[in-house]
Amino acid sequence: MRNLLFLCLILGLTLGLLTGCNTSARTAGEDTPAQNPPTLSLANAQTLPAALRIPLSRQHGYLFVNGQVNGKRAGLMLFDTGSTLTIVDRGVANRMNLPEDGEGRTVGVAGTASFGFRRVDSMAIAGLDLGIERVASLSMYKLTRGFRMNPGGLIGFTALSDYPFTIDYQRSEIVLYRPDAFTPPPNAPRFRLHSFRGLPAVIATLGGGQEVLLIIDTGADNALTLPDQCAQMPGVLGVSTTGRGVSHGVGGNVHTVQGYLKHLDIFGLRLNGLPVTFEPPPTGLTSNQYPVGRIGGDLIESFRLTYDMRHRAIWAQFVPDSSDQ
Repeated sequence: MRNLLFLCLILGLTLGLLTGCNTSARTAGEDTPAQNPPTLSLANAQTLPAALRIPLSRQHGYLFVNGQVNGKRAGLMLFDTGSTLTIVDRGVANRMNLPEDGEGRTVGVAGTASFGFRRVDSMAIAGLDLGIERVASLSMYKLTRGFRMNPGGLIGFTALSDYPFTIDYQRSEIVLYRPDAFTPPPNAPRFRLHSFRGLPAVIATLGGGQEVLLIIDTGADNALTLPDQCAQMPGVLGVSTTGRGVSHGVGGNVHTVQGYLKHLDIFGLRLNGLPVTFEPPPTGLTSNQYPVGRIGGDLIESFRLTYDMRHRAIWAQFVPDSSDQ
């Protein structure tokens, strides 16, 4: 299992999560004019069709989408439901001379670091203007060292969360729905969607009967991460822990333990023998009611998930044979 980078980005009451790993990087695309300037905008729902398909690129277990800043190509953007922030790589922001607009602070697994905000005239993905005027500016290389590229930025969950949308790993696309035209997917069960620090989360049950709150994090490449306290709960592990590793964060590193769950009840299914990483919970990522963990791409890709944050609903269709579709 690849090492994980796990960060909390705190802006006032906003907290975002980012994940990644460790190899060499490649430069993002040149800042050239986009061939198709944005004609659709989230700031004006009437410009949207009933359902808008946004193509994705799947690389190294992650989802990417073509990004444009101020009408210019900004390279591939990581689509990360584990982050509340939308980010433009610091190098891209400097080349585009994006004006500085305040500062923020990241809280990671072992410390903190500062970052800046930049103003933008437009921020778009695949020709869709997100209606964003202010973005965070960070070094994407530091956040995504596991990629063999340097993404141009990151699209956080809150960029789309005002609209119902489906993430479909098998078809490599997001389908964004105009709210007045949205109908739930047929034959897909509905579950309660929780909002934890602005991030999508669901309640799941471990083998010992312990309920946990799991953030749905497309920016994580593993199946499941839980706080280390869960490893000591009775009935959680199917076998004893199998290995050790390290989670890398902007503030430093923490040691992790790997194992296999006895089972996990989630989205109406019982999943046996799921691989799990246990690590100390990041500062501020705790709940008085539940242990807080996250599910990553290795598990999410087995479901076609439709989010409706306004109505706190999520529909989950089990589609396990991703390699055959």
